[in-house]
Amino acid sequence: MRVAIPDLRKATFYRVHILFAGAYLLFNVSFNIKLDTEASPVAVLLYSLLVLLIIYVLTGVYYVITLPKVWPWGLLLLVACYVLLAKYAHLILYEVLPNFGHEALQRVKRGMDEFLLMNAPRFFYYSWLALFFVFHYRDVRNIERNARIEKEDAEVKERAARAELARVEAEKKELLAAEKAREMELQSWNGYTNTHFLQNELEAQAAELVYATSRERREALANRLKRIAQISDYNNKNVAKNRRTVVFEREWQQLLNYLELRDMGRESCLRPVVEQIGVPMGHKLVPMTLVYLAEGAFKHGDLLSEPLHIRIGLHHDRLDIRFRNRLPLSPKHVDTLGSGLTVVKRRLELAMPGKFTWEAGAKGSHFEVYISIDQSC
Repeated sequence: MRVAIPDLRKATFYRVHILFAGAYLLFNVSFNIKLDTEASPVAVLLYSLLVLLIIYVLTGVYYVITLPKVWPWGLLLLVACYVLLAKYAHLILYEVLPNFGHEALQRVKRGMDEFLLMNAPRFFYYSWLALFFVFHYRDVRNIERNARIEKEDAEVKERAARAELARVEAEKKELLAAEKAREMELQSWNGYTNTHFLQNELEAQAAELVYATSRERREALANRLKRIAQISDYNNKNVAKNRRTVVFEREWQQLLNYLELRDMGRESCLRPVVEQIGVPMGHKLVPMTLVYLAEGAFKHGDLLSEPLHIRIGLHHDRLDIRFRNRLPLSPKHVDTLGSGLTVVKRRLELAMPGKFTWEAGAKGSHFEVYISIDQSC
């Protein structure tokens, strides 16, 4: 609707001038013929057209005067127009119109000085009409300019909105692609760590099998294999259902299973010290995190002289996990990319980006891993 306003004003502008010209010609011709019965209709019509011409010439002159930079020239043009219009109007009135049947003008012919003084009031009236047309025209131009600016602004905003929408869509696609890639990587790590875990544990059990000569050791070995099967089944279900996180209680149970299978038949290892502070309230973490941390401690730590210390803090808005074991005098194995702590940290990054803090490293004669997972949302 706003775009149609200038067109409506422009149409109104033209209608005003057409109605004015028509009404003026009709009124002036009928009035002069009635006032002067000797006047020819053709002569009166020509006279009326002359007046209209003078009004519109003055309109153009006053428009120039209203322009900021050229108004002095407009004043000079106004004086020149007054003189020229008066001269040619005098010529037309007293030399041309009598030829069209208006002999009365020839009989009352006036000199130029008298004609100028006599028509000064008419020039004043014509000027008011011309000024009205000028300001009417400028009003229409201002509305057109404002509408054009408004339309250009709307187009700029629309282009900006389309560009912003395209940017948001591109970012959305990038996020979806990144999310898909992260999901695929997480699934691959889940499958890898399950195989990695089974390989380590079955190799350990195979070594134990060599010494399983007594009934008690064979039973202990069978129970340990049962615990391995339970942990493997737990992990397989998480992978199959694509679970990024699980509640703490499930993970805690698998940690106890793992510590139990490690404790069976391992009289040389000291029993781990496990401490849980707080009550589970739906805390979540990545599946197998506790088990893999415990596996790494048993694999790389010196648990003959000092037990593994596990401390779990269940707070209102976070879950704190701390594993601490003594370092052996000579490293058993050098951790490499794709195993151990690297895998645990990467799985946390993929499943819970930006929601955890991680610290892992040697502190004197001990090695500590500390993880704090945000539980606020």
